[in-house]
Amino acid sequence: MKRIAITNAFGKWFNIQNADKYSESRYWDGSNHISLATGSLWEHEAIYVTKGGTFVLNHWSNYQGTLETYVIVSKEEAAIWFA
Repeated sequence: MKRIAITNAFGKWFNIQNADKYSESRYWDGSNHISLATGSLWEHEAIYVTKGGTFVLNHWSNYQGTLETYVIVSKEEAAIWFA
């Protein structure tokens, strides 16, 4: 089991190995793959759905010094992300 701490919920975590991961879609702009979720070459997102049905948005960056975050989002926010 690999526990991942939830950034916006002190003391909460989820088991990343038991969650379903949905990676961002990307498009090729002729030079680079651009994230449809963020519109950026450097910023990326994925959503994990836990066994209990919680949606966790994972955000990371290729910029040096930025922290990776895991934030619980509502079903509505997840639906917008998936769209």
